[in-house]
Amino acid sequence: MAIIRASIGDQLKEFDDGSTLDEVWEFVHSHIANSDDDKGIVQMDDGGGTIGEIWHRSQFFALWGTPAIMRSYLQLIGFDQEDRHQ
Repeated sequence: MAIIRASIGDQLKEFDDGSTLDEVWEFVHSHIANSDDDKGIVQMDDGGGTIGEIWHRSQFFALWGTPAIMRSYLQLIGFDQEDRHQ
């Protein structure tokens, strides 16, 4: 499955079938890296699965600090892991 939609706070981005997990990470990172507020982060995959969390910037860097760490976190919770996202 592929992530097709991601939002952080009130910012929403749709991804096409060829998008990589690195592109999703870059979108989320660009909206949380300098924020002092807690942000809602929601991702939806093309199978209808959705994850949502409210994180502070420090939690983001601890759990999704790089695309590789984000990939590991998503694998841990069983969300959106297709080889093309590697």
